[in-house]
Formats: sequence, structure tokens, C-alpha cells
Amino acid sequence: MTDFFLKFKDEAEANDVLNPEVTTITTSYDEDGNPVETINTERQLLEGYAIDVIGVIYDIVDEEAVALDGWHVNLRGAETDVFDAYKVEPVVPRRVFA
Repeated sequence: MTDFFLKFKDEAEANDVLNPEVTTITTSYDEDGNPVETINTERQLLEGYAIDVIGVIYDIVDEEAVALDGWHVNLRGAETDVFDAYKVEPVVPRRVFA
């Protein structure tokens, strides 16, 4: 198992990557015996990975909370290069898997 520290531009981008769209086509038949296709597209959770959504990370600067850029997610699972574009290497991670 590998832990990934990921940073996306926003929550929508994270959802697109971590909850991919899956399209299924079901064929049924009408009363005349003609095939009718139903296309259904839905998002599914990424299988085989533990996902820890952190969201926005804040730093304290001059006693004021300042949001860091990006939407942050920790991921644990099989080694892959699929997430390379989103990987970051924090010096001191804010949150890790136990």
C-alpha cells in the first residue's frame, strides 16, 4: 500500500478524478419486441483506495487564518502513476493515515 498526498485545483476537480463517471447501457424490449437502450451515467467511488478528504488547508499568518491554494486529499492504495499530476510532497503533512 502506498500513501499519496494529492492537491487539486478545487473540489470539483477532485471529484472528477476520484469519483469517475461510469456509463452503463441496458437493453430492454418494448411491447413490439424492439430493443430499447437505456444509457445511465453515474459517478462511482474509486475502488481499492482509502480516501481522506481534507479540503482546504489553513495556515496561521500574523494570528490570522490564511487558506492555502488547492483542495487536498490523502489517498492510500496500490502504487499507480494515475495521480502523478496531483501528487505533492508536504514537508510536514497536516494529516496522515494511522
